[in-house]
Amino acid sequence: MKLAILSVLAIVFMLNSFVLAQNHWICTCFEPKYDRGCCNEVGYEMMVDGNVCDIDRADVASKEKFKQCCYGIGGRIKCK
Repeated sequence: MKLAILSVLAIVFMLNSFVLAQNHWICTCFEPKYDRGCCNEVGYEMMVDGNVCDIDRADVASKEKFKQCCYGIGGRIKCK
């Protein structure tokens, strides 16, 4: 019984974190190896654990500005 309850709680927490992650774009700029400040230029900060910029999904203008900054330095963008 305890195992079943723990399993259900684990699933709920996993689904919750998945849904929360959907509220943000996780973008990075490749080639050059780092984005040279594009994330700061759009008003966000790079995530501590990697070369990615966490942009609010509702902020479409900042995502577009990040993309243009990346292209402007000869990079490629990838957002999830």
